[in-house]
Amino acid sequence: MGKSYTLYVHLDYETSARAGAGEMFQVFSIKDADGKDYTSLIDQGTHYHSLDDLQNVLAERFGVSPSEITLIEE
Repeated sequence: MGKSYTLYVHLDYETSARAGAGEMFQVFSIKDADGKDYTSLIDQGTHYHSLDDLQNVLAERFGVSPSEITLIEE
Protein backbone atom coordinates (compact mmCIF):
# COMPACT_ATOMS: atom_id res chain seq x y z
CA MET A 1 0.00 0.00 0.00
CA GLY A 2 1.39 3.41 -1.01
CA LYS A 3 1.57 6.61 0.90
CA SER A 4 -1.78 8.22 1.62
CA TYR A 5 -2.53 11.92 1.44
CA THR A 6 -5.13 13.99 3.28
CA LEU A 7 -5.52 17.29 1.50
CA TYR A 8 -7.59 20.35 2.30
CA VAL A 9 -9.08 21.97 -0.78
CA HIS A 10 -10.55 25.42 -1.22
CA LEU A 11 -12.94 25.38 -4.14
CA ASP A 12 -14.27 28.20 -6.28
CA TYR A 13 -17.81 27.58 -7.56
CA GLU A 14 -18.45 31.23 -8.41
CA THR A 15 -15.88 31.54 -11.19
CA SER A 16 -17.13 28.34 -12.81
CA ALA A 17 -20.72 29.59 -12.66
CA ARG A 18 -19.74 32.91 -14.29
CA ALA A 19 -17.96 30.93 -17.02
CA GLY A 20 -21.15 29.02 -17.76
CA ALA A 21 -20.01 25.87 -15.99
CA GLY A 22 -22.67 25.84 -13.28
CA GLU A 23 -22.39 23.16 -10.59
CA MET A 24 -18.71 22.73 -11.43
CA PHE A 25 -15.77 24.23 -9.57
CA GLN A 26 -12.21 25.37 -9.96
CA VAL A 27 -9.59 24.84 -7.29
CA PHE A 28 -8.33 27.85 -5.37
CA SER A 29 -5.80 25.94 -3.24
CA ILE A 30 -4.73 22.49 -2.05
CA LYS A 31 -2.74 22.05 1.18
CA ASP A 32 -1.95 19.31 3.64
CA ALA A 33 -2.40 19.53 7.43
CA ASP A 34 1.10 20.98 7.77
CA GLY A 35 0.32 23.77 5.31
CA LYS A 36 2.41 22.38 2.45
CA ASP A 37 0.92 23.72 -0.77
CA TYR A 38 0.11 21.24 -3.55
CA THR A 39 -1.88 23.63 -5.73
CA SER A 40 0.78 23.53 -8.45
CA LEU A 41 -0.06 19.89 -9.15
CA ILE A 42 -3.25 20.88 -10.95
CA ASP A 43 -4.34 23.38 -13.58
CA GLN A 44 -6.29 25.97 -11.59
CA GLY A 45 -8.22 26.93 -14.74
CA THR A 46 -9.79 23.48 -15.05
CA HIS A 47 -13.47 23.10 -14.14
CA TYR A 48 -14.12 19.91 -12.17
CA HIS A 49 -17.47 18.12 -11.90
CA SER A 50 -16.77 16.47 -8.56
CA LEU A 51 -14.21 15.89 -5.84
CA ASP A 52 -13.78 12.41 -7.33
CA ASP A 53 -12.54 13.98 -10.57
CA LEU A 54 -10.06 16.09 -8.63
CA GLN A 55 -9.05 13.09 -6.53
CA ASN A 56 -8.29 11.09 -9.68
CA VAL A 57 -6.07 13.85 -11.08
CA LEU A 58 -4.17 14.19 -7.81
CA ALA A 59 -3.74 10.43 -7.47
CA GLU A 60 -2.18 10.34 -10.92
CA ARG A 61 0.19 13.20 -10.02
CA PHE A 62 1.23 11.50 -6.76
CA GLY A 63 1.48 8.07 -8.43
CA VAL A 64 -0.96 6.44 -6.02
CA SER A 65 -4.43 4.93 -6.17
CA PRO A 66 -7.33 7.40 -5.81
CA SER A 67 -8.25 5.54 -2.61
CA GLU A 68 -4.98 6.87 -1.12
CA ILE A 69 -6.19 10.48 -1.51
CA THR A 70 -8.63 12.01 0.96
CA LEU A 71 -9.97 15.44 0.08
CA ILE A 72 -11.55 17.69 2.68
CA GLU A 73 -13.36 20.75 1.39
CA GLU A 74 -12.83 23.89 3.44
